[in-house]
Amino acid sequence: MQFLKTLGIVTLSILAPIQSLIVASFALIGVDFITGIMAAVKQKTPITSSEMKRTVGKIFLYELAIIISFVAEKYLLGGIMPVSKLVAGFIGATELKSVLENIDILNGQSLFTSLVTKLAQAESNKLK
Repeated sequence: MQFLKTLGIVTLSILAPIQSLIVASFALIGVDFITGIMAAVKQKTPITSSEMKRTVGKIFLYELAIIISFVAEKYLLGGIMPVSKLVAGFIGATELKSVLENIDILNGQSLFTSLVTKLAQAESNKLK
């Protein structure tokens, strides 16, 4: 039991520098999951367990990718290239795109189209 506790502490201390990357990617996956459910409800699409299972797989694979890239960055590349940040950035961009697509469904139109329209209306009202 003591060995497992020591192994856990050592592992956590090695991974401490990427804690923020892991938490941020987990949060983005969570937001994507929530907005995806909301979009499915709005579209009256059935929510199945297989789709939810996909989120669990994403969490596991994305976090593992960040950890592996950090180990490669630190112990194989000597820190000369921020591989873990590049991988986390790619994961973050992928999840952000998915969240924006879900928001477009919830909004009924593109978020950016909405924003530009509202800014144009505000500018038009300002000029009157």
